[in-house]
Amino acid sequence: GHPGSRHYGDMIGMWQRVENHPMLWERASVEKHMRGRLVLAPSGSDGVEEA
Repeated sequence: GHPGSRHYGDMIGMWQRVENHPMLWERASVEKHMRGRLVLAPSGSDGVEEA
């Protein structure tokens, strides 16, 4: 980790308690727990995703 990052110590408590962070593999689980979505699109694109 980077000591200057605001997330540097996020997992220390879990590490001390020998706990694991859940790994979300199913799309529904990921979408349920996400805080936001970042779409990277080429310059000039409207950023709309096609199914």
